[in-house]
Amino acid sequence: ARPWLGAIPQPALVLYGEEDGVTGAEMSSTLSASLAHAVSAMIPKAGHAPHLECPELFARHTRDFLRSVAGVAGSVEPHP
Repeated sequence: ARPWLGAIPQPALVLYGEEDGVTGAEMSSTLSASLAHAVSAMIPKAGHAPHLECPELFARHTRDFLRSVAGVAGSVEPHP
């Protein structure tokens, strides 16, 4: 990972597919560990495109993350 990643102060969500043959779990773990405020989650049975392969689970992780950084559950309104 790049040494400057640790200087990014914003929260980050690193989602990756269990069966990702492009970047893989190791690179995702390295990225997550390099970011100061990262949350990482693996999407089971998904490859490099978990947002397409498992959209419901991907959306749930994303929604939970956004709610956690907003500080109030339910405060993130869906985009019309």
